[in-house]
This record gives sequence, C-alpha cells and structure tokens, in this order.
Amino acid sequence: MKKLILISLLLSSSLLFAESIDNNPLTEFKTASDYLNGTHGRTKSAVIAIDLFSNLAQQGYPMAQYMLGTLYLEGRGVENNTETAIVWLSLAAEQHFLPAVRKLSEIKERNSFQELDRENVAIIEQ
Repeated sequence: MKKLILISLLLSSSLLFAESIDNNPLTEFKTASDYLNGTHGRTKSAVIAIDLFSNLAQQGYPMAQYMLGTLYLEGRGVENNTETAIVWLSLAAEQHFLPAVRKLSEIKERNSFQELDRENVAIIEQ
C-alpha cells in the first residue's frame, strides 16, 4: 500500500513539474522553434510555431516578438506584411533586443535605397 501511495505521489509531482516546464517562456520558445524547423521530433508546422510565438510575443517576450516580426517580414507561415513585422520588431527593439534593432535598421536602410531608386528613375524619365 505504501508503495502505491509513493508511486502515485511521484507521478503527480512529475506531472506538476512537467506542467511548470510548459509554462517556461524559454521552453515554449524552443518548442515553437522546433515546430518551425521540424526538429527534435516535432512535425514541421509554421502555423503551430506562429501560434506559440504569438502567445509569447503578446506576453512581452522580445525573442518571440523578434521571431514573429521576422516571420511576417519573410512571409514565412503568414502573409508577408512589412507593417506588422515592424510593429513586432519595434516592440522587441524597445526592450533593447539587439537583433530586432539591427533588423529595423536594415529595413530602414533598404527602404531608403528603394526610395532613392524611385527618385533616380523619375529623374531619368524626365
């Protein structure tokens, strides 16, 4: 009888421990990354990954905000949307997440070059 009680206590504490791990943002981020890339036994699914990243991003985690912004920028698993990408990247950059700061700088630089190209085309066409 004592063994049965001990076993059930161990099992219930293991389940509680497993649940607490699931609430760990880093673990959730890794799980989302695994779904995105189809690694560590996870079936590749951008839809599941985006759902997990979105949940973390809405909670304010800059790594997830950066990933979500990057996915929107690349149109990976979601429709390409630069404006939405900039919103998520900006939220991460506000928390001094350097990859987001760099990515926003790249977007700004690329948009500046595109604007210059349009101006040069307009001058040539005149």
